[in-house]
Amino acid sequence: MNEGSSLREKTVIAASIRWTVPPPQTLASRVRELLSGIYKDLLEPDEIESVAMAAHELLENVVKYSADGTSSFDVDISDRDGGAFVRLRTRNRADARHLDAIRRVLERVASASDPMLIYDELVASSPRREGSGLGLARICAEGDMDVSCTLQDGHVMIVAERRVSVQRSA
Repeated sequence: MNEGSSLREKTVIAASIRWTVPPPQTLASRVRELLSGIYKDLLEPDEIESVAMAAHELLENVVKYSADGTSSFDVDISDRDGGAFVRLRTRNRADARHLDAIRRVLERVASASDPMLIYDELVASSPRREGSGLGLARICAEGDMDVSCTLQDGHVMIVAERRVSVQRSA
C-alpha cells in the first residue's frame, strides 16, 4: 500500500527516481519523454500531456531549487475508491524563502474559484520576479491536478494528483 493511501488502493504502475547530487538540467525533459512513452497505451492523450507537463514542472523546480541536490521523484497510477488516479511526488531540501513561496502560491491556487485566473496573474507578473510559482499554478490550471505540499525540517514534498481513465488491454 502506498504512503498516505486509502485501504482500497491498488498500484497499477509505479516508478521512482532518487539522486544525491544536483540533477542535470535535462532531467525534467527526459522524464517527460519517458512518462509520455510509458503512458501512451495506458492513458488518454490529454491525460498523458497533463501528467507529462506536471512532471516536467515539478522536476524543473527540483533542479532549480534543491538546496543540496538530494531529491526524489515518484509517480504512480493507482486504483482507488472506484477510479484510477495518477500521483506525482517530489521531495527535496529547499531554503526557507522558497518554502514560503511554495506555500503561498499553493494556498492562493487552492482557495481560488478558478485556478486559471491565478495562473494568468502569475504569467503577467513572472518576468519581474524569480520563484514566481508559475509552474505550480500551471499544474493546477492547465493540468487539472490537485497540488499539495508538506513542509518539514527544511524539506518540501509536493504532490500532484488527478483522476485518469486507464485503458485496460486484453
